[in-house]
Amino acid sequence: MFYVAEALLLSKGMTFSSHSAVISAFGKEFAKPGTVPGGYHRYLMDAQEARNTSDYQVDSQLTEEEALQHIAHAGISWNWARSSFKAIQTPPAWPATMRSNVMRFYGPWSPEMRR
Repeated sequence: MFYVAEALLLSKGMTFSSHSAVISAFGKEFAKPGTVPGGYHRYLMDAQEARNTSDYQVDSQLTEEEALQHIAHAGISWNWARSSFKAIQTPPAWPATMRSNVMRFYGPWSPEMRR
């Protein structure tokens, strides 16, 4: 989900150095105006909160049900992005590291990403 948000922001020429900045900008640029379904921003925030909790709190335990819910939300977000991303214009020059990450995540299905 994070890479979907990052790719959408990059399509507007926007890059960020932290997960929280990407999530915040995604909400402002795409969820708030209704470009993406509103629930996708919530999915992203919830997944990031679960990641932070499980990475940085010794006594935290993500249940199997919670993990499956995040996986399902990622699938929903991915399917939406896959069907909608072709309509979004990419900037003329992708930063090399971002292009590599996006290609690794999305694969070669989008001709725009092969530039």
